[in-house]
Amino acid sequence: MATISFAARTDPGKQRSNNEDCFLCDESLGLWLVADGMGGHNCGEVASKIAVDTLAREVANERPLTDAIHRAHEAIREQSQHNKEQEGMGTTLVGVKDQGTHYDIGWVGDSRIYRWNPVRVPPMQQLSRDHSYVQELLESGAINQQEADNHPQRNIITQSLGCPLDALRVDTDTLEWLTGDTLLLCSDGLSDELSDEEMQSLIEQPVSCDQLADDLIEAALSRGGRDNISLVVIRAEADKPPSTPSTDAYQRQAPKLIVALLALLAMFYLSLGGE
Repeated sequence: MATISFAARTDPGKQRSNNEDCFLCDESLGLWLVADGMGGHNCGEVASKIAVDTLAREVANERPLTDAIHRAHEAIREQSQHNKEQEGMGTTLVGVKDQGTHYDIGWVGDSRIYRWNPVRVPPMQQLSRDHSYVQELLESGAINQQEADNHPQRNIITQSLGCPLDALRVDTDTLEWLTGDTLLLCSDGLSDELSDEEMQSLIEQPVSCDQLADDLIEAALSRGGRDNISLVVIRAEADKPPSTPSTDAYQRQAPKLIVALLALLAMFYLSLGGE
């Protein structure tokens, strides 16, 4: 079983006065989330916070990730229906739930999850599929990847938690942990600023999760930081072998051990009536 390390960061960016993103890292639940809120009158942060809090509560009650996401959707809808100023608020969501040897992922909207591991082919892979208008155009063959990357409507999403849809679409998958896996959960404030290749060039550097999270935020800000930027980095690292005392440690302790042994021998000799 690998050891899991992680780090998270959020930044309002350079052009937004508030931050509507929200994230969660709960090692005790094995749960990591990124939510990108939207809605008028600064209600996006309300929706993203409801989503994160609801998922944490539902997962703590042993509800599967997919069901917990649906519960979060219902909670946002109920809140917006009882507060007119919050009508229309919603949020994207991407989440990871650790299951020991494997993990579940789930997402709604265009927040993404990537996986990098040098032993996998390809090393870098987007595990999620955007719920967006441009993604539909791309999959239909109407546009190519370069056109998709620069499309003026690339931020129009087709699914979100809280959206007034009869049936919310939640995409999920279950994957196996491999030692060396690095997962990146992010809002589009990161993926809109950096290409997959640019993210990979940072992820493959031999740095800590904390340093990687800082580097990714800084890179997105250097490109303009046009939106809120949030990310969670999760890494499956090899378990460390049990530590053993070094040779130097034995050498330092040897004189004390010899003295203690001689004292015990002397006491034993005296107990036998020796002189």
